Amino acid sequence: MHIDPSSGFLTFRFAPDYENKTFYTSTVTISDGQYSTSQILDVNVLNVIEPPYFVSKPYFSAEENQYRVG
Repeated sequence: MHIDPSSGFLTFRFAPDYENKTFYTSTVTISDGQYSTSQILDVNVLNVIEPPYFVSKPYFSAEENQYRVG
């Protein structure tokens, strides 16, 4: 996780995926040059229903006189 110091937006190096990891935690420290303070930041990843998709290519070759392709 990274917090942009200008905007304050939290970003991830890779998009979080609920099926792989559901929770992130990090310690955030801020400073004004003289004083600093830290706080634990927890992020829960919510599950989103993802539509099914094809993983194979939409084309294939088949030899003649065959009943089965695969």
